[in-house]
Amino acid sequence: MASVFVFGLLPDSPGKTLVSRAIVRGLINRGLDVGVFKPRSGHSYWYQYDAFLKCREEGQLFCQDIIELREARGGDTLPYVLTNPVDALISPLRVDDYLLGKDWNQFYINEYQTFLHLVMERYTICSSDISNIICINSAGIKDVLFSEETFVKEVISKASETIQIDSLEKWNQIYENLSSKAILSCYRKVCEEHGNVLIEGYNDAVCPNPSLRYNLVIGVAPGVAIFYEPERFTQIIKFMKDSGKDPLGLRAENILEYARDIKTIRVPSLVSEEKNDTDTLSQKLSSVVDYVEGRLEEENNRALEQNK
Repeated sequence: MASVFVFGLLPDSPGKTLVSRAIVRGLINRGLDVGVFKPRSGHSYWYQYDAFLKCREEGQLFCQDIIELREARGGDTLPYVLTNPVDALISPLRVDDYLLGKDWNQFYINEYQTFLHLVMERYTICSSDISNIICINSAGIKDVLFSEETFVKEVISKASETIQIDSLEKWNQIYENLSSKAILSCYRKVCEEHGNVLIEGYNDAVCPNPSLRYNLVIGVAPGVAIFYEPERFTQIIKFMKDSGKDPLGLRAENILEYARDIKTIRVPSLVSEEKNDTDTLSQKLSSVVDYVEGRLEEENNRALEQNK
């Protein structure tokens, strides 16, 4: 089994899912078995309403990216929550309240204000069974533009545990306690099901979990896909962890000056029709798919030789 990790070189709209979809569909069309995995995600009720409607249809919480990745591979037998073990639903605040003398700056989401916009978050743990732990923002849910109480009740009804959180500190503590177990347990199941796995990161974070290892590492920004030497990439994260830095908080800007790039491939500008049709997308990004396929073949051949 070989793994491909795709992360953002920039924090905002770097194009990870676009490149990941092209790779997945291109490899599937060439006869390779590729699973998809989105360890951690967050999505907006308002700005990604199509994804929310899919969540409502399934009665579960998962992100837009995993929907698109699974569509790129032609579906999956695994549940959405298992291929996307940590997902947070956020929503804009009610703007009319902030016209009445409240702090207008809180209306905008940044890394410090996200908790104010949080509706709930799910952690899925896969052992003998699949269990979902749901965290509800009991402090601020009344302030957000979200009123789907029936959906919340259905998600809670399917949960093995519900946790009420009322502060950013408690939310961070829950993540620290649950994320590793959720991500690693679900990742093992995805690996059991598929010959290769594409892992899409969260924004420009470079470490979904320090225990994960990759055969290919790809940094993505508008117009470019840069391949990095995977062993050195992992070593940098380990060094920073050993130096006292939280690996889960590492961003691309924290490590790229130490990383070693081995290949740069230009990504062309695309019109909407080319982005939306995954077969066309994989053809437009065929140079990326070609390189990934070649590296995966090398890795799989090396693994076969080692197992003889």
